[in-house]
Amino acid sequence: MPRDIIVVIESAGNIPNPACFEVLGLAINLAPSRLVVVALGDDLDSIEEHFRCSEIHELVKIEHSCLENYTSDAYIVALATLIKDRRPNLVLFAHTYQTRDYASALAYEFGTSLVVDGLSVKEDERGWLVERQLFQGRAI
Repeated sequence: MPRDIIVVIESAGNIPNPACFEVLGLAINLAPSRLVVVALGDDLDSIEEHFRCSEIHELVKIEHSCLENYTSDAYIVALATLIKDRRPNLVLFAHTYQTRDYASALAYEFGTSLVVDGLSVKEDERGWLVERQLFQGRAI
């Protein structure tokens, strides 16, 4: 079964947030059939220089003047359109303040779950399993 994964990266201009590389590493370890990296902004001319590796199948740049300065509404509309079109099996985000602002609303848009603070992700016959800490790290 093909497994398509989208990784949404956050950047300031053409400089990716370092946390994005952690989630990209996770995505690569999940060995997807197709790995798509998505960047949002107004002018992303040189963003691809940060994402040159053979495991990335495609870099999608969503560029619009409405994305020059971050707003959750603009990110939700842009990403919802892309996700509806691509229909990935999994969408991953770095754990940043920006992501915390819009990811739950994006999950609501699709009627799906959002898991934050994940420690590991794997797939089995039941689907995607995410381990995370509970009760301030007393349980996983």
